[in-house]
Amino acid sequence: MWPLLVMVVALLALPGVASFSRIFYVRDLGAYYWPQFLWARRTLLSGELPLWDPYECGGRPLWDN
Repeated sequence: MWPLLVMVVALLALPGVASFSRIFYVRDLGAYYWPQFLWARRTLLSGELPLWDPYECGGRPLWDN
């Protein structure tokens, strides 16, 4: 009975996790890729090639993702 109660409480605390109509992980993907998009856009608009990301891990090549 306790595992069922824990599962019900977890599902109530996180609405949308058990839904097939909404995608839960989009927020996580957006949190990771949005800063990269902003950096790449800023780099391209400044006229440079985005081959090196100086902000992540002290600098790393873009193709190393």
